[in-house]
Amino acid sequence: MNIFGDSSSSSPFIKAFLLTGANPMTILFWIGVFTTRTNDENFTKKSTLLFAFGALLATLFFLTLIVFLGSITNNFLSQRILSLLNSGVGLVLIYFGVKKGLASIKLKKMIK
Repeated sequence: MNIFGDSSSSSPFIKAFLLTGANPMTILFWIGVFTTRTNDENFTKKSTLLFAFGALLATLFFLTLIVFLGSITNNFLSQRILSLLNSGVGLVLIYFGVKKGLASIKLKKMIK
């Protein structure tokens, strides 16, 4: 089990990191976090840089943990179970998206 053996751009870790960094919601989340924390805590430039470094390390740690757990899970679960899990997660995401979309439509109707 070598999760770091493939350092090319096709590596799951690199793909996850790039997708996370390019996700508009992730960018908005971190802008909100940085704005709130720096304003509420009156951070200095050094404190802001340390906070950013800590956030980056936490993200790298989390993504590494997810890749590691995924590679372990891949070794213990059959392909059928993995396919069922993928389908289940996909259905949950579709449900969540539809639910949020309907709530948005309802909110727009209430505002008008």
